[in-house]
Amino acid sequence: MKAKTTAKLLALLGFSTAANSCEALSEIGGGGMVCMYGQPSAAYVFNAEVVDEEGNPIEGIKASVKPTKPTYLSPSDIPDAQTDKDGKAQLKLLGIWPQNEFTITMEDIDGADNGGEFESETTTVFIENNDYEGKGEWFSGTATKRVKVQLEKK
Repeated sequence: MKAKTTAKLLALLGFSTAANSCEALSEIGGGGMVCMYGQPSAAYVFNAEVVDEEGNPIEGIKASVKPTKPTYLSPSDIPDAQTDKDGKAQLKLLGIWPQNEFTITMEDIDGADNGGEFESETTTVFIENNDYEGKGEWFSGTATKRVKVQLEKK
């Protein structure tokens, strides 16, 4: 009883709780409306393959990815990985949505140990709306892209 009186008094003063606002909006919209707070997000997965000029896989190449547009991610949130003996690496990133353009950089960090010294290469990858799978309310799904990069010897 006391809580209802307090809520009515606050309502007269122009204050409303988020729950009351959501209920009112749901009634106005015909029901079924859900209030949500936060930032829409998505997962981004990049399956990278790095080869030399003859198409042979290159092991030990550092692969890194970052959104092209500014985002809330800190530098420590930007993933990197090293290619395995098959020249493959996987980069995973959880970030804000929509994010439709990423820069992937391949860098030879071990010198001649992987069969020679290679030039660095930067590639831009674009995400389309139909690339997302497994969408939810505030989770826009996972976009997976395959990226094949050919590095030239220095």
